[in-house]
Amino acid sequence: MSDNVAIRERPILFSGPMVRAILEGRKTQTRRVIVPQPWEDVGTLRVGVYHPEIVVRGEYEPGPDEFGAWSEGGEFAVRCRYGAPGDRLWVREAHALEFGERVVYRADRAARHFQDFAFGGLALHGERFWLDSGYEPGRWRPSIHMPRWASRLTLELTDVRVERVQEISEDDAIAEGIEVVNRLVVRPDTRTIEQSPRIAFRGRWDSTNAKRGYGWDANPWVWCLAFTVVQ
Repeated sequence: MSDNVAIRERPILFSGPMVRAILEGRKTQTRRVIVPQPWEDVGTLRVGVYHPEIVVRGEYEPGPDEFGAWSEGGEFAVRCRYGAPGDRLWVREAHALEFGERVVYRADRAARHFQDFAFGGLALHGERFWLDSGYEPGRWRPSIHMPRWASRLTLELTDVRVERVQEISEDDAIAEGIEVVNRLVVRPDTRTIEQSPRIAFRGRWDSTNAKRGYGWDANPWVWCLAFTVVQ
């Protein structure tokens, strides 16, 4: 990427277990629901740059480039809100702000001190350190409220594609952060081995998406985002 081209960044939310999986190098993909959803008979979707039409002085003209997905016939198109390969995502996660200049990350109880916290907290002061695993601050803040300067993880998109959620392969389920031994899932609570990565991913997907109407059985279209950690 040219030094003259500004790198585009967007926020993305992850739960505590998924943050830990990223930190441990086990998670290199994430799937997010496409909104709005294509209609049922949309056919094949292509991914890349397209030109949505805009109205200029009463006439339709090609608009600015957008990166997203569109149907072969051009009847459906949707912009990818997460960006294109080469763009970056900064991770929002549950956290606490303490003592005027400390950020604590709930996923692993890691902490960092920041300088001039009250005035924007742009300068990191000191290295990351860990608190007791059972440490509980006065108040945890939801991930949606994390400011950019407090984020400790920045991801670079390496690939963006679309598919139905049920099309996920065993390898991709593992890349989603499912912990495995000999390709069988390790339950985090009992450390026993019990099922395939794809079945485990199904359960995790439903736990966050079924109540929104995008459960596994609904088989929604999803963005498949592959990434590497750059910070």
